[in-house]
Amino acid sequence: MAGSDSGVVGRPQKPVSTIHLRVDAGRGRSGDREASTRRLNALQDVPLLPITDAVERLTNALIMERAVPTGSRIDAAHVAVSAIHGIDYLLTWNFRHMANAGTRPLIRALCEPHGYSSPEICTPFELMGLIGDIKDG
Repeated sequence: MAGSDSGVVGRPQKPVSTIHLRVDAGRGRSGDREASTRRLNALQDVPLLPITDAVERLTNALIMERAVPTGSRIDAAHVAVSAIHGIDYLLTWNFRHMANAGTRPLIRALCEPHGYSSPEICTPFELMGLIGDIKDG
């Protein structure tokens, strides 16, 4: 996840979960060492969500039906884990494969026939309501 890392802004009102791919893929450890340490410390007490057979099936469906590109299996797995475990929001800086107006409807349309609601895929700025603040200056 690219972008500036200013640390944890505040604690959410709802419980937070993380997907074990997030840490296992090394993304939590990448980049500046100090920023990496802050990210990993922020995730320390966050429960991990398991990869189940249902997650594997939905991951494969997202790729096979081209909602997520073939080379982006980790992205598809993030969506699948979130959908299977009923996560409301999936935060990402990944505009290419996830947080964009073309991909979001494809992902939603694919999760539903498999019996799951798609998480709301958004950037941290969108979730925190900062998009309007940035535009309004």
